[in-house]
Amino acid sequence: MRLFLLATSLVISACSEPAGVATLNYYFTYDPRSLDPALSTDVPTGEVVSLLFDNLTQFDADAQLKPGLARSWDTDGSGRIYTFHLRRDATFHDGRPIQAEDVRASMLRALAPGTTGGRSWPLYPIRGARSYAAG
Repeated sequence: MRLFLLATSLVISACSEPAGVATLNYYFTYDPRSLDPALSTDVPTGEVVSLLFDNLTQFDADAQLKPGLARSWDTDGSGRIYTFHLRRDATFHDGRPIQAEDVRASMLRALAPGTTGGRSWPLYPIRGARSYAAG
């Protein structure tokens, strides 16, 4: 019996995750149509995209706006100009730092007239976004 308990405890401990590592098992009712954030239009795609990519800002579990890629942001007196200050530790999967130009390129790509199947309307409040999307 002792040998059985010892063997069982060794097997169970070998199955645990290393310290500091976590695994997310997430099940879908159907597959997302894309893993491309610029093409996120359905719920499963939106769920995967939100798990894989960071936004400039995000909402917490209490629906409070929190920093994402941006560590902070400022608004001018008119409320029309926002300045986002990116986190210095924000990187791509390969370790390359995320820069303001990368955020700009992502937004322009999502608005590009040739990007079909995406949702550009959330960016329309940005001056010139609707015109850019229209070509």
